[in-house]
Amino acid sequence: MKKLLIIGLLAVLFTACQKTFNLDITNGSSDTYSLYVNDVYQQDVNGKEKVVYSIPEGYWSVRVVQKTGFFLIATDQTYSGTCAAGENKYIVFPQ
Repeated sequence: MKKLLIIGLLAVLFTACQKTFNLDITNGSSDTYSLYVNDVYQQDVNGKEKVVYSIPEGYWSVRVVQKTGFFLIATDQTYSGTCAAGENKYIVFPQ
């Protein structure tokens, strides 16, 4: 009975873990940007830095707002799409 319970719990945990995908985000410039994932501020990303987030499958959005290195107007870009569980999405900004 204990073995069945353990196997059942592992199956539930494995299934729960598979409902996310990886969002691999790279700052291709030398300037710092503020990063928002699904409209929630996450962190500042320094120049040439890469960050990875595991987020729920389905619709996603990423917004980057330039913090340094601009003269009059900061770069403000949004990327979005949908991904299934277990996939990887790669974003290099700015474009």
